[in-house]
Amino acid sequence: MIQNRRTCPWYLNDLREKCALALGFLAFCRGASAEAVSWYDQAAQFDQKTIAHGQKGGWSNVKRLKWGVAHGYLYAYPAELALFQKDKRLAFAVLAGDFFYCTERFPQARAMAERLLAGEFGELNARQKDYAYFLQASAVYWEDGHKRRKGRHPAFAEHTAGSGRLLSPGAEISCQGRR
Repeated sequence: MIQNRRTCPWYLNDLREKCALALGFLAFCRGASAEAVSWYDQAAQFDQKTIAHGQKGGWSNVKRLKWGVAHGYLYAYPAELALFQKDKRLAFAVLAGDFFYCTERFPQARAMAERLLAGEFGELNARQKDYAYFLQASAVYWEDGHKRRKGRHPAFAEHTAGSGRLLSPGAEISCQGRR
């Protein structure tokens, strides 16, 4: 069946919600916090599940993004974001990956991490790669339905070989204690 506004009444609301989330994200990237929150508030009204979940106090895409506006970051901690600030393309790519992760679009978050690691937005140093691997691993974890595994995921075995952790030896940023 073709899904469009004629066959699925929710279709336009879904498009409106995604558009408002994206416009809010772009405002967040520009530092326009009030505008970002306004877009996120608009996005919330297009999804009845988000409204119901929010009334119960649960986390939603909108709540996570508004939290990000209030705190100045989405998923990468400020110290991690600082590693990318010298190159605007890299910084935006990291934020885009974080946006996909926070809106539960885990395949897109993983793809953005893989594009970062492939050097598509510029060469990464070891510390920058650590965050890209962390984002990739986080996305894979949720993409796979966060099933408990014994050992490391095969996608990260080479990077983490022998260390049991994602960070390079001597890295200053620790993933321990993250959300």
